[in-house]
Amino acid sequence: MKGIHPNFSIDIIEPRYPTEFIAKQNFEFYDILDNFGLLPFLSNFQCYYPELVRVFYSNLQITTEWVIITEVKNIRIKMDIDMFYRITKLGTQGVCFEGNMVDEWRDDYCSHNVKSMICRENVIIRGRILAGQMKVETCILHYIICRCLLCQTTNLAQASEEDIILMWAMLTGREVNWGHLVRYQMKKALRDNAPLTYVNHITDILIQFNVPLEDEPFEDINWSTIPIGV
Repeated sequence: MKGIHPNFSIDIIEPRYPTEFIAKQNFEFYDILDNFGLLPFLSNFQCYYPELVRVFYSNLQITTEWVIITEVKNIRIKMDIDMFYRITKLGTQGVCFEGNMVDEWRDDYCSHNVKSMICRENVIIRGRILAGQMKVETCILHYIICRCLLCQTTNLAQASEEDIILMWAMLTGREVNWGHLVRYQMKKALRDNAPLTYVNHITDILIQFNVPLEDEPFEDINWSTIPIGV
């Protein structure tokens, strides 16, 4: 098994899902998540294997064709887009969003209308939109985007331009290639000292490729949700 690069991150971002909204379906945008086919991805309660996650990312390559190649416990893992879809259940249709406005959406996007869609009435926006300025439901959606889909640890209390564009796309029914977005986020984890993401989904990948997991130390996900907007 290949070793872990000396500049490689040891920080793991554990998923924290607002399960009380998703499991009980008492969330206004539940149908949006369902229509985008995101519920299986958001409801993955797998445990994860910290050391194997680090090996997975340390050996990870993502080609220009977005093929994922790595090696764990002397087992070579290679996933093309179709296999990644079969494992993650994330769709492959729609715009390949990578954090910036895409040409397909540019003519329809209006920042003023987006702010009125996201924020409470009579809120004065100076600079970035804060979580406390959002409507309750859009605040929950923002949390899901940041913490669950993009696996960020920052910007939970305020919305970045990337967050706002994604919220607008979801609220207006734009097709997003979620599989591509997750692969893009995984590629960002290859930067020196970048935190490691999607750890419970990596367990599914290891299982698919018959990587031995017996006797490996694992962590159960803490599904208790921190307050939304924090």
